[in-house]
Amino acid sequence: MRQHHLANRTFNGYENIVDEVCNAWNDIALFDDLNQSEVIY
Repeated sequence: MRQHHLANRTFNGYENIVDEVCNAWNDIALFDDLNQSEVIY
């Protein structure tokens, strides 16, 4: 997730970080064929 959705970004504060991480997680969750190795717990 960090390498694809959050790489090379700047954030405007904690709330912005949380929002963007949630958005990235939701984008990843949409793919049923996601490899377990790409999921961050």
